[in-house]
Amino acid sequence: MTYINISIFTTQHAHTRNNRLARDVMLTNSIWRPITFQLDEMKQLPFIFYDREISYTLPFAQQPKVHTMLQSCLELAPNSEIYVCYVGGNYFIEPHVIGCAYSQRYYDTWKGFIILTNAAASYANMYTFPHEIGHILLTRNENTRLTNADPDCPLGSPHHPDPFNLMHGIVPGPYHTRSKFPLLTSNQLQVALNSPLLRK
Repeated sequence: MTYINISIFTTQHAHTRNNRLARDVMLTNSIWRPITFQLDEMKQLPFIFYDREISYTLPFAQQPKVHTMLQSCLELAPNSEIYVCYVGGNYFIEPHVIGCAYSQRYYDTWKGFIILTNAAASYANMYTFPHEIGHILLTRNENTRLTNADPDCPLGSPHHPDPFNLMHGIVPGPYHTRSKFPLLTSNQLQVALNSPLLRK
């Protein structure tokens, strides 16, 4: 079995109703199979985030509250490869942004961090979690630097050009997918299966 340890952290005012956390993990497992995402830790953190408080363009290290939250995740679950933080508020500072992923070097590998707002809890945005997981799975070393460029995008964008693909810049919702076609390409899945974050 090929798996990744993930830990989930909720902050105050983060919406977790309607089994949101379980839905996100189950959906991600079904989309990225044969990779399995195993829950390592689940904890609540004493942070409060408000609408449009977090920026995804400004490095997290330059946002003290965000940086402290992510460091807390590392300390509470050192054996995880990916850390998912559910925060309050609906949007980042940047318009329409409801989630982001970030990879950080950690000794001889890296760790993945995901931040999701309350807007990502809706049914229409249910693919946000697996989309952000995808950015971390597609992160790899190329020419001694980390890149999360989509393997099907020749210009090096982290987003796929097909609007029906999971990794498109505007994440497709359940009403905007092609039921007979997979959300991922074989190239994307192959890169993900070669991620050094995977355990066997």
